[in-house]
Amino acid sequence: MPCTGAASVRFVMVGLVLAAQSLSALCGKPQRTTMANHPIFAPTFHGDVATVRRLLKEDSTIVTVRDAKNLTPLHVAASRGQSRVAQLLIDHGANVHGPTAADKWTPLVFASYRGHYKVAKVLVDNGAGVTADAGNPIHYSGQRKHKEICRLLVEHGAIDGLVKSGDADVLDLFRAAYSYETGMVNEILTRRPELVDFKDKNGRTPLHEACTHGDTKTVRALLKCGADVTIRDANGETPADRAESHNQHAVTKVIDKHNASV
Repeated sequence: MPCTGAASVRFVMVGLVLAAQSLSALCGKPQRTTMANHPIFAPTFHGDVATVRRLLKEDSTIVTVRDAKNLTPLHVAASRGQSRVAQLLIDHGANVHGPTAADKWTPLVFASYRGHYKVAKVLVDNGAGVTADAGNPIHYSGQRKHKEICRLLVEHGAIDGLVKSGDADVLDLFRAAYSYETGMVNEILTRRPELVDFKDKNGRTPLHEACTHGDTKTVRALLKCGADVTIRDANGETPADRAESHNQHAVTKVIDKHNASV
């Protein structure tokens, strides 16, 4: 019996889909693997080490598959704080440097943003980039006040390239400002008060960075040491502007109170 009406339309549509799939196969066009249909993502998400290990033993190349958001299993492990799974994936060849396509987030950026210190350490210990040209993970850990991750990244040289000076105290001052190390800031500026407004290559002072990271304690210490709140960086932003643009409202109040008192 000939097809009519809706049945005919469905028949034609199915035929078109099958034809397209056949043409794709003939042309060698790769089929996209998504989280919905690849078995590696669910156990990675939930930290099921045994299942991930079994799947990798069957086919280690699955460390390179990407989901519908262009994330690899290592991105997912980093985002979820699954440090044991992350190490397992790396041991099987996962790329610790691999960015997503759209926003260039590396696995370390995900871990830094989410505050997963153990995963961040696994990634750093396995050579993940920590600097601005590697996704600038300290920007994300600092914005969300993940202090231990900031310290980890600073220890591995995250901000060293920003400071153009052969003076060890200058570098230590910026490291302290990025790391919520108020005591170190005070110690350096007690000896070297002239460094309080030293600028990095982006024109930012230690006060800019403490404001960006929402470190009210260090901000107060820098203000007490005479830090200039009016200095603008290469983008024309004052320390208060940096605090505001990074939603560090507690710091904004500290700056406002300081300005009202002078």
